[in-house]
Amino acid sequence: MPGINRQDVYKQKIPIPHIEKQQEIVTRLDKEMEALEGVRLLR
Repeated sequence: MPGINRQDVYKQKIPIPHIEKQQEIVTRLDKEMEALEGVRLLR
């Protein structure tokens, strides 16, 4: 089985969501992190 080299990785295209979707994701993660912090403080 052949390995992967740097050039193979560089050739790959990684899809990135539009900025609006990124902001939506950040907002969701921020809310989840706040909830987790609240649970941590209850301990």
